[in-house]
Amino acid sequence: MALRVPHRLFPAAAPKSIITPATAVSVNQIQGLPSLHSPALRYPTTRAASSFSASSLRFRCSCSGPTQKSQTRQKLQWQSLSQLQSQARTRLESHRRTMATTSTSAPAPAAASTPIVPTDVPIKYAEGEDVRQLSSEVKALVDNGWRVDEEGMGVKKTFYFKGYFKAVSFVNFVAAESAAKKHHAVMTVRIGSVDVYWTTHHPRGLTHKDTSLARHCDKGAELMGSVEEGQGQKCGPGPGQA
Repeated sequence: MALRVPHRLFPAAAPKSIITPATAVSVNQIQGLPSLHSPALRYPTTRAASSFSASSLRFRCSCSGPTQKSQTRQKLQWQSLSQLQSQARTRLESHRRTMATTSTSAPAPAAASTPIVPTDVPIKYAEGEDVRQLSSEVKALVDNGWRVDEEGMGVKKTFYFKGYFKAVSFVNFVAAESAAKKHHAVMTVRIGSVDVYWTTHHPRGLTHKDTSLARHCDKGAELMGSVEEGQGQKCGPGPGQA
């Protein structure tokens, strides 16, 4: 159904303060109103445009662009930023070259060598032990008559004495320290000798406790007057006995 609007509602000619039909169409489109060119409006666009006065439009458009002064200021700012970036890159490259030269010229620290223990089997140290320190201790024990066992997990030695009493006293001396350290050896007592074997079962392998108590055995043997192999008391008839 076509909309008919009485012509008396619109003046015959739009005054100078009335906006043009083209502007009215643009304003209608902005405000979401139907366009004056819509088929539903069956009246002259000149009369429709006359209902919009210039005072009813509250649009303000600023078309002023950046001034020459602001453009110059921006250009200087960009130049300053570029200079700062260039200086930063130069300093970074200089620092990198200095660090590379220092790391290359500085002598590398000498690697700590592990002492070689003269043994037929590789030694199996327990987990968590200082291998370098423990290897040095084992080497000192081997130089003093101790031997690494067949599995490489312990050290053993035989001590010789002129009498059974001294042999038992040596065992008691070692047992007292073993109880204090809560670490026990396997000892075999004979008439004139004692076999001592140190190893650790948990964690499995050779530990610092083994080497420490082995040195304690050497100290006890010296106190009890140990002798060389072949000089210890042997099981058999005494002097003058048939």
